[in-house]
Amino acid sequence: MQTLHYIPELNTTADIISLLSDIGPDKDVLFGEYGRLLPWVVQSTDAMKGGNRFVEIILKNKNRDLVTSSLISAAASGFQGALIASGIFGKKTGMGKPVYDLDPSQTLMLAIALRKEGSIPANFRIGLRAPTGSGAAHERVRFFMENGADFIAVTESMPFPEFEDKTVIITEYKR
Repeated sequence: MQTLHYIPELNTTADIISLLSDIGPDKDVLFGEYGRLLPWVVQSTDAMKGGNRFVEIILKNKNRDLVTSSLISAAASGFQGALIASGIFGKKTGMGKPVYDLDPSQTLMLAIALRKEGSIPANFRIGLRAPTGSGAAHERVRFFMENGADFIAVTESMPFPEFEDKTVIITEYKR
């Protein structure tokens, strides 16, 4: 089972090099969107060398156009794939109204369509963060896998044994 070493936030290009040095350059890495820098900046460093590089695309507060742009940009920047995650939806005081344009299932269909039309390469891997829970979560994972997802990502033990061969474990890197 593949492991993705998750770096949730990028704040400086020096951080990227330092973090990868700690993790090991040949490890597979998932770059998140929580820091000041978007993951696309990884391409401008030596961080794309080594293991597979994935980008997390968090859907909260993104509309369809931004998600489309994120998927195409990830592929054009040299990432091997993207992990689609819904994010934590909510509104804090003083915030604008959150965008709830796409859910993970709709985004999977969008990504598959982009792959079919050639906007992202056929070998660009599309993964989804596995939902938590029991019955409904299991059915969503089944839907993802039956409709073209290349993998599902979980943070701990394997909750979906029938998809074990298409499951990736996310290990968050913390200093």
